[in-house]
Amino acid sequence: MTTNSLRLLQITDMHIRSVPGTEFMASDVDTESTLQSVLDDIHANEPAGSIVVATGDLVHDPVEAAYQRLKMRLNGSHNRYFLLPGNHDNAVLARKILNSDNSWCVGQHAAGGWLMLFLDTSQNPDRSDGMLSRAELSRLERTLAVSGERHVMLFLHHPPVSVGSSWMDAIGLGNAEALFAITDRFPQIRGMVFGHIHQQYEGARKSVRMIGSPSTSIQFRPRTGQFEIDLLPPAYRWFDFRPDGTFETGVKFLNAQVRCAV
Repeated sequence: MTTNSLRLLQITDMHIRSVPGTEFMASDVDTESTLQSVLDDIHANEPAGSIVVATGDLVHDPVEAAYQRLKMRLNGSHNRYFLLPGNHDNAVLARKILNSDNSWCVGQHAAGGWLMLFLDTSQNPDRSDGMLSRAELSRLERTLAVSGERHVMLFLHHPPVSVGSSWMDAIGLGNAEALFAITDRFPQIRGMVFGHIHQQYEGARKSVRMIGSPSTSIQFRPRTGQFEIDLLPPAYRWFDFRPDGTFETGVKFLNAQVRCAV
């Protein structure tokens, strides 16, 4: 971490179940346990009170019991959490349960000369692909228009670009061109950060960096034509945002191996 930089952490695709220990996607991984391992590592190795952005699929079962279990885990931490929904989430229920104490389901957060915008790409739990509603696109445009000299990072669940896996690209952000029609007009945007893909990805579109992150649960094997589970352990991503608009980022995988029955 460099001097005067702003530290931010990303966790994603926690997939908390309503009943702990329930099988998750053809694996024997306990997603609540792997999330706790990630939170423990953050507590041990990251600055106290760090900003943590959770980029969707907060739960796997979009019911109150799952969100209460997630809330219990977050309440045991001294970090500040900004949460946005994914395709497995019920956005209304998530806001009702999680928007209190040290976690917030809000649209933006400003710190250190940077503006973080949190976008809702969820549709309903029956749809795996994502979409930005007209209202969400309008909010984005209005917010960018008054963002002034702040450097901007966008956070969303679904990837707006191809990540090289045909099955995953088919369930990305369905109206990415509508997003780009807005963002291309605002040069203060430095990057777009997403989850959903359960793997590490870094690329660029024009001058904007595109960054996808592995999950706190299981990982998907990259560049495949169909769904495959990778054997990499749980992970989270870190960012160091500098006052000049540049930033560094990387992924930390935990030492513990994920148990998979594939």
